[in-house]
Amino acid sequence: MATAFVAMNEVYGPIYGASPAEAKSVETAQARAAGLKDQFIMDVHTHFLRDDTRLEGFVRGREAVGKAGWNPGLVDKPQTIEDLKYPNWFKEIYLDSDTKVALISGSPSEDKRDWFLTNDDGWMDEVDRAIATLKPDSWKGYTVGDNTNKDLARHPWRMDDEKLVYPSMRRSSRPGTTSSACTRACSRPRSRSAGRISRLSPASTMSARQP
Repeated sequence: MATAFVAMNEVYGPIYGASPAEAKSVETAQARAAGLKDQFIMDVHTHFLRDDTRLEGFVRGREAVGKAGWNPGLVDKPQTIEDLKYPNWFKEIYLDSDTKVALISGSPSEDKRDWFLTNDDGWMDEVDRAIATLKPDSWKGYTVGDNTNKDLARHPWRMDDEKLVYPSMRRSSRPGTTSSACTRACSRPRSRSAGRISRLSPASTMSARQP
């Protein structure tokens, strides 16, 4: 990780607190990590899948991580769809790591069977109702529209869309309502023409505090 951060610093400027010494020496990197072990850690982008999910592709992803040796805990450990659901999410986030606060992010799809979580859907007509009844802590959007089934995506959108995005941001950031928003930019095939706008699901991002 230190090597990756140093490489990004060389390209984009001094953004990350990683030194060339850490990138060259595992012992140096481990020593610095040990010195920071008691710091507050907040993970702002985590996922788990609903109980009736059919997204087996993510299981293959965990298997690939194990085979590559990126996570020693996954090496030679059989992976199942249960590893991607809430009980294991809770274990890995709060029991197996130093994370104190995590944000759970949903991800909608054109095929409702593939929504990560069972959130309310809709768009502008639902914004006021969501603010009044769901009281979201923040909003989350994917510019690609459908990040799970990119071949099905029919609702990509742009941050500078003055007719669709600007009004929604004004509504969701009025005094006394949501104070933050997070947008994840994702690539998509050039061959598919741009459509309207993806859902910004009001329940997509919520605070999941350690009990």
